[in-house]
Amino acid sequence: MAKDKNAPKGQIDMIQEFGWKNGHGGYRKGSGRKKREETVVLRIPKALEEKFKALIVEYKAKKENH
Repeated sequence: MAKDKNAPKGQIDMIQEFGWKNGHGGYRKGSGRKKREETVVLRIPKALEEKFKALIVEYKAKKENH
């Protein structure tokens, strides 16, 4: 690991000094978005936008009741 050139003189790099691993990033079980229904991107005419939104609301309401 390269030294931080912006660190004050004489400052100890704890990660390098003790051989620690940097704890950033990587896979974590259970992280990320939860699986939902598969979706697709669909382009529709602007004039039909509200009708499709209403259809989606109706679909979700029916799905919750079953």
